[in-house]
This record gives sequence, C-alpha cells and structure tokens, in this order.
Amino acid sequence: MKKGIGIILTILLIHVTMLSGYTGPPPSEPISEFPKKVSTIITNSCYDCHTTGAKAEKAVKALDFKNWDEYKLTKQITLLTKICQVLENGEMPPEKYLGQHPEKALLESDVKTICNWTKKETEKLIK
Repeated sequence: MKKGIGIILTILLIHVTMLSGYTGPPPSEPISEFPKKVSTIITNSCYDCHTTGAKAEKAVKALDFKNWDEYKLTKQITLLTKICQVLENGEMPPEKYLGQHPEKALLESDVKTICNWTKKETEKLIK
C-alpha cells in the first residue's frame, strides 16, 4: 500500500512540474558585466540550457553563462564569435526547444542586439 502511494505521489509531482513549465534551474540574476539589454535577452532565451545546474549537460559544457568570468580570454573571444554565428544561422535556441517554449524565441532585433554586442566585446577583449 505504501509503495502504491509513493508511486502516485511521484507521478503527481512529475505532472505538477510539467504543468508549471519547469525546464531547469530558475533563471539566475542577470549577468551584471553584460549590458542590461543583452543580459535580459540571454536570461530569457539562453539560461534554461546554458547555465550551471541546467539539465542540458552538453549545452552547459559548450557555454555556461554563470561561469563566464572563469573562462580564459581566448575562450571568451571564441564563444562571443560562436554566439553570433549560431544566432544568425537560426541554430539557437534549437527548434526542438522552441516547440515546447515558443516564448523563448529570439526576435530579429534580439539577434541584432546580441551580435552587435558580441562584435564590440570581441574588439574590446582583443585590444
């Protein structure tokens, strides 16, 4: 009997979690060293997969915004270039993810904002 109740409670917990739209850790505070607009876009559309504690291990391994300051200068420059490329190519956020979370889609203006920032930031880091 106790085992049956435990299974039912587990199923209810999973169901409630799925209904609430939980996809990973709660969004962290905006990235303070990034411009506010950039930080807001990243927090809204990228953090679910690209921050410490997210379930998408491959995505966190590729880029973890929470640990941005810990990356070496060369890695930051490489990532900045890659961020713009994948956004301009429409590779991020992935279609599979957007199918479940259409509100995370980036507007063309968001892509432009991020790419302008990545280019300026790269130039600043190279100097």
